[in-house]
Amino acid sequence: LLLLSFLAFQCSTKQLSLSNPDDKLVEMSKSPCFGYCPTYELIIFQNGIMKLNAKQNMKKNGMFTKQLSKNELKKLKKELADLKLETYNDEYKEAIADAPSTRITYYNENFKKSIFTNFNYPDPLQRFSIKLDTLAANGVWEPYIDNRTTQEYLIQLKEAKTLHDFLIRYKEQEL
Repeated sequence: LLLLSFLAFQCSTKQLSLSNPDDKLVEMSKSPCFGYCPTYELIIFQNGIMKLNAKQNMKKNGMFTKQLSKNELKKLKKELADLKLETYNDEYKEAIADAPSTRITYYNENFKKSIFTNFNYPDPLQRFSIKLDTLAANGVWEPYIDNRTTQEYLIQLKEAKTLHDFLIRYKEQEL
């Protein structure tokens, strides 16, 4: 009964629920510079939920979430597929002390590709980075509130059910 009441409470909230970390689609991080450079980490999950950790030189600082529309998510996934990130070098580094660094990491079911740059990198990557910058800087971001319980629950599985069955069924509730 306790588990059912917990699940009912979780389903009734209007806050966005972050996906399993294994469900990441793409993430980008920007490091600080000596001047006024936005510093943040942006994660976009497979279901279109975005999580922003705005650290400095952003409109607001803190943790935020936002949901991409189905159309925006579809376009983003197509753009990622068209970029063929696996064909790029892992690093585009210049000896410039003040240049902020950018790391883009793409999660595909077959591979994970991480690309680091601190100044000059291919135009398609530059355009994609600008697109993610725009997503991070604009729109209505809701403050992220981690409302997951920190208590432990003991679960007794029904006969012929496995832990895997349970985890798949309650994945959306982040149990």
